[in-house]
Amino acid sequence: WRDWSSDVCSSDLKGQEVVVQITKEGIGTKGPTLTTYVSMPGRCLVVMPSLPKCGVSRKIEDVKERKRLKRIVRELDETGHGGIGFIVRTAGVNKTLADLQRDRDYLKKIWEMVAQRLKVTRAPALLYQESDLVLKAMRDLFTPDIAEVVVDSEDVYLRIKDFADKLMPHMSERIRRHELTTPLFHSFGIEKDVEALYQPKIDLPNGASIVIDQAEALVAIDVNSGKFKPGADLDETAYRTNLDAIPEIVRQLRLRDLGGLIIIDFIDMAQEKHRRNVEKRLIESLRGDRARIKVGRISPFGMLEITRQRVGPGLKRTVFMQCTHCKGSGWSRTVQSKALQVLREVQIGR
Repeated sequence: WRDWSSDVCSSDLKGQEVVVQITKEGIGTKGPTLTTYVSMPGRCLVVMPSLPKCGVSRKIEDVKERKRLKRIVRELDETGHGGIGFIVRTAGVNKTLADLQRDRDYLKKIWEMVAQRLKVTRAPALLYQESDLVLKAMRDLFTPDIAEVVVDSEDVYLRIKDFADKLMPHMSERIRRHELTTPLFHSFGIEKDVEALYQPKIDLPNGASIVIDQAEALVAIDVNSGKFKPGADLDETAYRTNLDAIPEIVRQLRLRDLGGLIIIDFIDMAQEKHRRNVEKRLIESLRGDRARIKVGRISPFGMLEITRQRVGPGLKRTVFMQCTHCKGSGWSRTVQSKALQVLREVQIGR
C-alpha cells in the first residue's frame, strides 16, 4: 500500500540520494506519486520523522477533546521523542495517555529500524513496506464498537493476536479462530455480497437502482428510478429516489474503493430546495469516510461532482485485468463497420 524506497535524485548534484515515500500507487498510464515528507501511520498517531512537531489532527473538531488531546501531546513531547514529530489521528479520540504512548513507542521502534537499514543499504532499495492488508485493517478498522473478529487462518490469527497484544491488549480477547469446516465467507453469507461488488448495477430495496461505470479518468454513477413510483408528482419521485440512493452510493464508494473524480448523475429535480437537501444528505453520509472528500453542487441537470482520495487502484483494477485484445474497451466492431475499414485500408494501399 505504501512503500519507502531510496532513489537517485536528478538534480544539480548528480548522484544525490534521497528517501522518498510512495503516497499513491500508479494507476493505468499514471505513475505513482512520491514525496520526501516521510510519514508513518499507526493506530492512533501519525509519526513524521522529518518534521519534529507534535499536534492534533484538524479533523478532530470537538473543542473539549482537542484540549484534552493537546495536554496529552505536551506530556508525550516532554518525555522526549528523539526529534520525531507526530500528530494524533481521528482514531485517537477518547484514547488515554497510555494508549498514545504505546502507539508512539511502537512506531518509534519501526522508524529506528528503517533509519538503521538506511545506513547499510545501497540505493535504489526498498527500506520499508507497510503492514499487509490484514494488519492494516486491524489498525484502522478494529474499533471498540466491533464485537468480534473471526479468522480462518492459524498463521494470520497468531499475527493478529500478537499485533493486538502490543497495541490494544484490552481488545485482544475479541479475536477468535474460525473452527468450522465450512469456509468463513459462506458461514456468514458474505460470498454472495462480495460477488455483487463486481457487478455494475445495484438494486435498491425500493425498486430503484444505481449503475457504476469506472473508467481511468473518472467514475460515473447513475441513479435510476426503475420501479419506484410513490406518487404522481414526478419531482417528488425524483427527490425521494435520490435520497434513498445516497446511503448505497456512499457504501459502494467505500466497498469498491472508488477514488479520483466521481460524477453522480442524480435524477433531475426541478426545485432548488430538493437539490440542496440532496447535497446536505450526501455530505452528512460521507462524514464517516476516512478518505479526503470534496463535494460540489448539483447542477440543474442533476449532475454532482465529488473528488475522493485515491491511494490504491480500487477494487476493479485489483481483481480484473485489461483484455489483451480490446485493451479494456469491451466493445467489438460490427461486421459492416469492420468491412468498410478494410476497404478503406485496401484503397490506401493501392
